[in-house]
Amino acid sequence: MRVVLYAEGARETWGTVRPAAAALEQLDDEELGPAHVLVRRCLKNQPDVQPSDIRFLAPLPLGGRPARGSQLLNPGNLKRLLAFSDPQRQPDLCVVLVDQDGEKSRRSTLEKILTGQPMRTILAVAIREFEAWLIADTGTVSDAMQGS
Repeated sequence: MRVVLYAEGARETWGTVRPAAAALEQLDDEELGPAHVLVRRCLKNQPDVQPSDIRFLAPLPLGGRPARGSQLLNPGNLKRLLAFSDPQRQPDLCVVLVDQDGEKSRRSTLEKILTGQPMRTILAVAIREFEAWLIADTGTVSDAMQGS
């Protein structure tokens, strides 16, 4: 399963080294960040997914740089990031992880943007900031890190 992850913050998607892979190239384990660990852990719970089958790919850039922050909330940007011109290189799944930032309609707004997109996409909206979850739930993070 080839997975592309888009997240608002750079540290959510960086591991011990900053990802150097070109768009849609497989990321090394050292390039995976905490959001990758969370996504891997969630995918492993699916009956038809084997942990060894999950491969993360470098995301498509916007203007030559990774999409970050409010760029992921822009309808045009999000649609561009989920449009893959070469079907052979298209991932099996895209995950978009954003913070709610107190905006209760954020999920429904983004779901409307994604309606009709051909790419299989999971939208994850953290009620609190992703970083706050990491700090507050150290037990789960530790378990996730031990299990990956």
